[in-house]
Amino acid sequence: RQISCGTWHSSAISSNGELFTWGLGVWGQLGHGSCDSAMVPTMVRPMHEHICLKVSCGFMHTGVITRSGEVFVCGDNSRGQLGLGDKVARSTFTVSSLFGEQAPQGCAVDISCSMSHSVVLTAESRVLVCGAGEGVIGDPRLDSSKVWAEVRGLADKRVQQIAAGEGFTLALGDGGAVYAWGAIDDGRLGIPEANRPVRDPTQITALSDKHVTMIACGAGIAAALCGHQWLSEADSKECMLCKCSFSLMRRKNRCRNCGGFFCSDCSRNRIPLLKFGYETPVRVCNVCHERLTKRKPGEVQRGRSRAATLAVPPLRAGDPSSRRRLSLDENSATAAAGDLPRSVAPSLQSGAHSAAGPGMTPVESHEMALLRAQSLKESQVMRQEAQKLRKELAAAEAARDAIQARYDALFAENVRNASRAKDREAELIKMLREVQEKADRRDREAAAQSGKAHDNAQDDAKRLQERVEELEQQLDTARRCNEGNESTIKVLQDAMERLAEQSETRLALLEHQKDEAKKLKEENDRHFSLLRSNEKS
Repeated sequence: RQISCGTWHSSAISSNGELFTWGLGVWGQLGHGSCDSAMVPTMVRPMHEHICLKVSCGFMHTGVITRSGEVFVCGDNSRGQLGLGDKVARSTFTVSSLFGEQAPQGCAVDISCSMSHSVVLTAESRVLVCGAGEGVIGDPRLDSSKVWAEVRGLADKRVQQIAAGEGFTLALGDGGAVYAWGAIDDGRLGIPEANRPVRDPTQITALSDKHVTMIACGAGIAAALCGHQWLSEADSKECMLCKCSFSLMRRKNRCRNCGGFFCSDCSRNRIPLLKFGYETPVRVCNVCHERLTKRKPGEVQRGRSRAATLAVPPLRAGDPSSRRRLSLDENSATAAAGDLPRSVAPSLQSGAHSAAGPGMTPVESHEMALLRAQSLKESQVMRQEAQKLRKELAAAEAARDAIQARYDALFAENVRNASRAKDREAELIKMLREVQEKADRRDREAAAQSGKAHDNAQDDAKRLQERVEELEQQLDTARRCNEGNESTIKVLQDAMERLAEQSETRLALLEHQKDEAKKLKEENDRHFSLLRSNEKS
C-alpha cells in the first residue's frame, strides 16, 4: 500500500494494513519495543490490532496514521518531534494527541516526518507542526514546540497535501498553489527573494500557474509534479526535437497536439485535430504527425491517390455508378474552386467540363481540374508566405543596419578607451618603477642595520616552534586520555544502568517473597489457632 524511506530506516504498509519496519533502531524508531536494528522487514506486533493507512520515516523517528485517524509515533524525541509534550524517546508506537488529551482524536489524514520536526494534515485541512528548527513551526513567535501547533497562515487555504524536508515544509493548497516556510539554504524553498528563514507560509510564485498536483521533499531539495499544459514562449528558446536555436530562417512553431515548440523543419505537417476542436488542418510536429497518421495493420487508406484516380474505369452510358461518380467529381471540383479567388474559380468550374483532351474520359478531365485547383491554391499560399518572408527579411535587414551602426559606435568608443587606458598604464608603470627603486634602497639599508636582529628573531621563532610542538604532543596525550576516560565513563554508566535494573528486579523479587512470607505466616497462625481450639476441646 505504501513505502517510506528515512535516513537510517524504512517502513512499509501491506495491502491489509500491517506495518513493517527495518533498518537502524538505535532510538527505537522501528517501534518493536527495543533499540535493536532489523536487517529484514519485520512486522510491528504492537500495531497488529490497528489498520495502518499512512507512514512516514524521518531522520530517527516514525509516524503512522491508522484507519481511525489516530497518530502513532516512536523514535527520537530530543527536539519534541513526536508531539508528546516531552523530550523522551519512545521504542513503541504511542498515540500522539493532536489537540490535547481531552479533545476528540481521529482526524488525521496525512503525515510527514523530517530531520527534527513532523507535520500532520487533518480532515478539516488544518496543518499541525511539532519539533524544533528556525521557522519550521510556521509561527513568527515560535522556533520549537513539544506539542502539535497549528499553522495559522494556512487556516483558509484548504490544504490537500503536506511534505516536510530538512528544516522546511511545503503545503499544497486548493487550485495548485504551493506554500513554503522554514530554512532557505541551497534555495530549497523556491523563494529566491528570501534572505532569511521564512517563518510564515509563503506562496511560491514560480509555481502559481503550473497546476501542481503533488509535492515532495528530500533532505535539502523539493519537487513538484505539474499537470499537462502547453509551454509558455519564455520557457522555450530552441527546438525541442533538433535542439537548434530559433532564428529568422528557423521560425518557432507550436505543435497543437503536444504543445511543444519546434522549428519550421521539424513541424512541416498539418492535420485536423478533432479532439482539440480543430476541424481544419493545424500544424503539428513531425513526431506527433507520424504517430497520429500511422496506419494500423489491415486499415484501409482513406482517399485515393492520383494514380488510383486515373485508373478509374471510364464512364459508360446508362451506367448508374458512372453517373454517381460524375456528380461526385463535379461537386469536388466546385468545392475546390470555392476556396480560390473569384477570378480563378469560374475557369476551374468550366474547366471541369472543357478540359477533356483527346482520349480522356470525363472522370479524368475532372481529376485534371481538381489537380489544377489544388496547384493554384498552393501557389497562392506560397506567394503569401514569400511576401511575408520578404517583409520579415526587410525588417531583419533594417535591424541589422541599426545593430551595425551601434556596433561601429561602440567599437570607436572602445578604441578611444583603449588608447586612454594604454597611456594611463604607461604612467602607472613609471610610477611603480620609481616606488620600487625607493623600496629597494630602504630594504638594503634596513638589511644592513637589522641583520643581527633578524638572526635573533630566527632563533626565537625556532624556540617557539619547538615549544608549540611540545604543547601539541601534550594536547594529543590529553585528548587520548580524555577519550579513554569518556569510554570508561560510558562503560561505567552502562554498568550502573544494568545494576540499577538488576536492583529494581531484585527489589521486586524481595517484595514478592516478603508478601509470600507474610501470607505463609498468616496461614501458620490460623493452623496454630485451630490446633489450640482442638486441644481445648
